[in-house]
Amino acid sequence: MKSNGLNTSQLEANIRNVSHKNLKLALGIQAIADEQKIEVSPEEIEEHITKLATQYNMKPEELKAKITDLDVLEGQLINEKVLKFLRES
Repeated sequence: MKSNGLNTSQLEANIRNVSHKNLKLALGIQAIADEQKIEVSPEEIEEHITKLATQYNMKPEELKAKITDLDVLEGQLINEKVLKFLRES
């Protein structure tokens, strides 16, 4: 820590600030998704898994077996849709 010029309390403060910003961003994205009724269908999740599997030269079933939490993938897709909505509006 000393190599970057920060002591422990400064590092903790920086981490706390970044955490607060990330939380505000996540809550803002979720609020927009709720307000605009932005959702991800099971078909969209399957399509995304197929696309990722192609990129990694895997079968979709293999990749799906390795994904431990589909909710995380769904959240990422919702984030993408919200960002697309914001760019287009």
